[in-house]
Amino acid sequence: MTPTQTPEQLRRTALIMWLVFLSTVGMFAFLLKQGLASGGLPPAPDMGLAPIFTGLAVMMGVGSLILRKVFPVPDTQKWFVRNVICWVMNESISLLGFVLGQQQHDFNVAIPYFATTVAFTLFMFPKLPD
Repeated sequence: MTPTQTPEQLRRTALIMWLVFLSTVGMFAFLLKQGLASGGLPPAPDMGLAPIFTGLAVMMGVGSLILRKVFPVPDTQKWFVRNVICWVMNESISLLGFVLGQQQHDFNVAIPYFATTVAFTLFMFPKLPD
């Protein structure tokens, strides 16, 4: 059994995790840009993934917003878990953009996904419940 953290410890842990999630978007962008610049794999045939990935990204974004705004959290432990789930859902949007950019060999395809992830993550800054 793990000891319970104080609300201030949870807030600091959440802030560190939030920064990590935010920074990984830059890492994905860097890796995609470097991978495309080095030639990497040849472009895959168009399998119609763009509309599917866009739909998935919208569902993840809306889902994280609903989870964040609709469901109240009674204590700081549940607040922490809810935030991590929301950040993971947001992070999945950038992963979709990364995969789509690799598949289409076009960095510009991934930019909206990366920008959406950054915007949602910034919006979901960890603030302790009142």
